Amino acid sequence: MRYMPKTKGGRILAAAAFIGGSIAAISAGWNALRLPVPALASDIQRLDRAQAETAIEVYQNKYRTLLLQPKPENPAAERAWEIELDRTLKKLDRAEDRLIDLSK
Repeated sequence: MRYMPKTKGGRILAAAAFIGGSIAAISAGWNALRLPVPALASDIQRLDRAQAETAIEVYQNKYRTLLLQPKPENPAAERAWEIELDRTLKKLDRAEDRLIDLSK
């Protein structure tokens, strides 16, 4: 025989307990099956920070590589080299600015 609360407050409390227990059971099953969970804001910020740090490293390496290469003697090749150097510096600056913004 099933127990049924006699008062309105008791029925509300029983319904809340049933809903809370259901949510807990679903959550436990979800974790037991290792299903994906939504990302939290801290997870996204940590990922953004790691991406910014990686971008800084990549563009620093690219900039150093460009500086180690001898300047081309052909005027067209020299201009292309300068453009690539400028683009790399701009991307490096943007990545560093992004890292600073994420640190705030």
